[in-house]
Amino acid sequence: MGWTTIKFSGEEIIEIAVQMEESGKLFYEKAISLAEGDKLKEVLTYLAQEEAKHVQDFSKLGESIRL
Repeated sequence: MGWTTIKFSGEEIIEIAVQMEESGKLFYEKAISLAEGDKLKEVLTYLAQEEAKHVQDFSKLGESIRL
């Protein structure tokens, strides 16, 4: 049996999205600490920053649907 979005509220979907983005950010931050080479660290840092922006974006979206 698969999931359907029908079983989730808008707030729950936003919370799942925020959690996924936070997990992605933590993944990239961990990868930075293990990476060798400045270029790779630069790319991973950029990706971690993008995930942080996504967390903010989804959080703002969540606030707007709670109004």
